[in-house]
Amino acid sequence: MKRKAESPELSARKSARGNGNCSVEPKRDSLGNQIWPAPEDQMIAARAFLKEWYGCAPGPRLFFSDLHSATIQKPTLIVPDKDADGLSSGVIIHRTLVKLGLNPGLLDVHLVQKGSNIHAEDERKLMLAKKPSFIIVLDQGSRTGPSVVDDPEAKSLIIDHHFSDDEFPKDAQVS
Repeated sequence: MKRKAESPELSARKSARGNGNCSVEPKRDSLGNQIWPAPEDQMIAARAFLKEWYGCAPGPRLFFSDLHSATIQKPTLIVPDKDADGLSSGVIIHRTLVKLGLNPGLLDVHLVQKGSNIHAEDERKLMLAKKPSFIIVLDQGSRTGPSVVDDPEAKSLIIDHHFSDDEFPKDAQVS
């Protein structure tokens, strides 16, 4: 079987990726600790959120290969941005939660109205009306603001690839 020569364009793209995962170098503080895309304390907080959602006992790590089915069956709201990376991450999160055992009937999606954002009072009311126990905001939470919804029992996780200097919605876990 003959092998075709790799196109130069493909080779250039491969080398631009560097470590094979991302072409962007992590931002680091003056001590060399990674602060973007997510500092370790935010990764720990995100794992804790997922463990609580899943119903796991607290521990240092969460390995999805060890999970069988979500024991906590509570309403979960996914709030993706409406661009390509927001919608694709929304699909990934939706499918992951269902694969982990969440009843699809407990999953809901909220798309923010054109020209608005998750911090607008009318959007916060629309999200609250869905009575979520868990809220996962994707690609649109990198700015300061009030809690995602006015329910102290609702847990929020912000997942965003944009850099922010610790300006996020009140009481939200950030990764």
